[in-house]
Amino acid sequence: MLRRLAAIECRHGLVRSSGRRFVFDHHEVQQALYDGQFAPLREQYHLALARVAEEREEATAAERTDSSATPHGGDREQPGVVAAFVAEHFLRGGDGERARRHLGPAMRHLEGTYANDAAVRLARLALDCPGLLTGLDRAEILTLEARCLAIQGRSEEEESPLREQFQLAEESRDSKARANAHALLGDLELRRSRLDEAYPLLVEADRLGAEVGDLTVRYFSQIDLGLLFLRQGRLAEAKAACENGLTLAVQTGNGRNEATASGHLGMVLGSQGRHEEARTCFER
Repeated sequence: MLRRLAAIECRHGLVRSSGRRFVFDHHEVQQALYDGQFAPLREQYHLALARVAEEREEATAAERTDSSATPHGGDREQPGVVAAFVAEHFLRGGDGERARRHLGPAMRHLEGTYANDAAVRLARLALDCPGLLTGLDRAEILTLEARCLAIQGRSEEEESPLREQFQLAEESRDSKARANAHALLGDLELRRSRLDEAYPLLVEADRLGAEVGDLTVRYFSQIDLGLLFLRQGRLAEAKAACENGLTLAVQTGNGRNEATASGHLGMVLGSQGRHEEARTCFER
């Protein structure tokens, strides 16, 4: 196999050596060869790759607890990287059940490393697998997909997963899930300037958040309500909502949310002509 790849590299330039591996020089060539494979055979290749990576990760999991096993972290791949690789190949190989336990860590890793497009692709592979994800498990992956789409500014694509997760949350009758779903959909409606649709969703999110004691949902709902009121010129209500959001951010101990709330309050105060107070908020 290695001699064949070396010959292809020399004669055609379709692949090239990269460290201890060969890589395709052109993605189009790789994709054409991939698409031309017999589908069942292609699935077997995916499954074989996933199994090898999973077995290797399981074999080294115990070693990872011994800090002396790999000084300074070594060159071993991180668990999230492996989870993303294994989950994708099990899904592409048609074994959704084997992929399931890797899916959460994989999605969190991809989102946490700003690999948002890869996270969306993985989410869609899982969501398209018949019977794999149902109820609130499905809603969780839909939420992650929507969040990664939002970061990329793909709001039109974001709407479909958000509406589906909203429906699943409503069907579950779980107040915490419903609070989160109302806040997310309300935020989307606000960002798309559909203020009449956003308002009742955000008010209900705040009510449900108070019911279950979810300060984070309440924070986001209050800040979004503050922005909504600001756009409508309802400055007194905008100020009250932003102040509520700032209080909630302080209670949760989230410095980033506190800074965001302070900035939004500064915008409202500036709109009221209270420039010194606004400056204090911006400098906070």
